[in-house]
Amino acid sequence: MLRVGLVRFVELGVAIALAFAVPAGAQAPTRGPAERAGQAVDKAVRGIGDELAEVALAARVRVALLEDLKEAGLRVKVQVHGEQVELSGEVPTQHLRVVAEGAARRVSGVKAVVNGVAVMGSPPPEAVAGRAVQKVSSTLADALLSARVKVRLLDELGRVAFSISVDAASGVVSLSGEVPDSARHTLALKIAGTTSGVSSVVDHLRVPAR
Repeated sequence: MLRVGLVRFVELGVAIALAFAVPAGAQAPTRGPAERAGQAVDKAVRGIGDELAEVALAARVRVALLEDLKEAGLRVKVQVHGEQVELSGEVPTQHLRVVAEGAARRVSGVKAVVNGVAVMGSPPPEAVAGRAVQKVSSTLADALLSARVKVRLLDELGRVAFSISVDAASGVVSLSGEVPDSARHTLALKIAGTTSGVSSVVDHLRVPAR
């Protein structure tokens, strides 16, 4: 009995395949408007996902560069295309150029690195003066904290984080831009406030009126 049922199931499958097959030499049916529209939506959704992934990856690479290169990392620019990272800018030594590439490569999600960082030679004498070093160190700390907050916002808010600007100064983080609702407004402030190194959060976020 089971064997007869299986034979009939196979025969039914063959019949369905023949019914929908395109005869030899005939053109495949033209895709209808609904199918074309569906494909356009799928493509747009994939594009949004790709964009979010690239921005998040760039932010993580930025954190890695600042952690590994310290002040020199401020001079390195990052661009992401899919899973490939392109580095540009300039650093004082060849060693730091190599370190920059290694920092980018160790970030999860990076498959290839194009190292376009140039070596600029020794820093000018004024750059090593006490006051200048203190100022650069402060700038580094602020940039690193800002990048870390941005990474967390991207991870937890997704594309909403695209509209949020993050500025940091001596542990104080300012958020500005627009979020779609009060729930994500509250979440953005919580994310920033619980990031290691943040002492307080200044709220300049806007929620559109309903």
